[in-house]
Amino acid sequence: MRSLKTLILLALVTAGVLIAAVLYRPPTDTVNPADRGPLLPGLAGRLNGVQTVVIQHGGETLTLQRKDGAWTVAEKAGYPAQVGQVRELLLGLAHLQRIEPKTRNPEHYAALGLTNPDKSGGEASRIELKDAAGQPIARVTLGKRRPSAAEPDRSDLYILLPDDPQSWRVAGRIPALGAAGAWLKRTLLELERTRIAGVTLAHADGETLHLIPKEAGKGEGFTLEGLGAGESLKNDYALDDIADRFTRLQLEDVRPADQLQWPARPDLQATARTRDGLEVRLTAAKIDGKSWIRLVAEALPSAPSAAAAVAQGSAATTGQAKTPAEPSKEADKEPKKTPQQEAATLNARWQGWAYTLADWAYQALDKHRADLVKAPEAQPAAPQAGDKRTGHAAAPELPVPTGQVAPLPTAQPESPQGAAVPPSTTAPSVPDNAPSPAAPPVAPSEVGGT
Repeated sequence: MRSLKTLILLALVTAGVLIAAVLYRPPTDTVNPADRGPLLPGLAGRLNGVQTVVIQHGGETLTLQRKDGAWTVAEKAGYPAQVGQVRELLLGLAHLQRIEPKTRNPEHYAALGLTNPDKSGGEASRIELKDAAGQPIARVTLGKRRPSAAEPDRSDLYILLPDDPQSWRVAGRIPALGAAGAWLKRTLLELERTRIAGVTLAHADGETLHLIPKEAGKGEGFTLEGLGAGESLKNDYALDDIADRFTRLQLEDVRPADQLQWPARPDLQATARTRDGLEVRLTAAKIDGKSWIRLVAEALPSAPSAAAAVAQGSAATTGQAKTPAEPSKEADKEPKKTPQQEAATLNARWQGWAYTLADWAYQALDKHRADLVKAPEAQPAAPQAGDKRTGHAAAPELPVPTGQVAPLPTAQPESPQGAAVPPSTTAPSVPDNAPSPAAPPVAPSEVGGT
């Protein structure tokens, strides 16, 4: 009887599994193969002709323009864009693959994130590619996205094409779109920490701080010049953080410098100097509630010139045997720039622009001495005679005549009634030949012998 019940139970479970497999079969299994393929066929062959990319999201518009072969952000006065991010977007659009058709009912678009990109707060983004004449090459509306279950490095997205109510689930790699600032070329400066010979902070109140390496050329941290006796640093990290701003300085926002009203005296000037003679000056001022900075680079008079650098390189290799069998790894590297060349490259990039940094990055630079140095601890004063903490009365001060030594005060004997006996006015006379009084006997134990 038990075996029969077991067989019936197994049969029911097997039937349930079969029914579930049929009912919950992935919908992609029923997709017509003709529905699969590139979402935008032919776009890959036209990417070189794209001159403008317009992105609309949340009621804001971002325009990327190609000028003289370089991509720029129109809303940021034509500041350079991140070329790699623009390339990733264009290639991602060209390689989007249809997975399955979704709803054709506009009332259901919102569930896929396919709302109006012109309205703030919406999830949808519209991307339009144009040629040099301003004619459209492609246009898509992107909705919700999620990581692809089949390929983790790709995303599943919902998309609408113009003049077609059919929505699609597609797969591909599209970078996060974001606001205009997310497309800016953010890196302003990169210096190796081992190159930095010192950093100076000059504040508007006249306070100046000098940071120097603990050990030149090692990159093992910085200390503050001019620490007084008993002073110490609150911590080493704050000093290292100041110097590290120059190892990787990145912008948060950018504007043409002539659009800002600069004060006569800056709030802060931070200057970094390298061991080979490059100087970078960062000047900051608070304008309209934001701390804006300008940057200037200069080669110091002590910096080696290009000719000197070549001469040093030749001298370094003189007398060294060459091994043709081992090709030089240095041959594949870009030639190192002299400080003069490096300053010219940096100034060409920075000239005419003002930048903001992330709040935390600017706060790391804007440090005063009190933020970095621990004041010496106050030492407790030595107890004085008569101090209430000692419980003893102060000794009387006796006048000392010039050229004489004051006698020590003599304890006075007391009378039987406890009254002080006045001292004798004359000392007792002792004959010259009087014998000295005998010393009291000393017990053997007091002298350590027997």
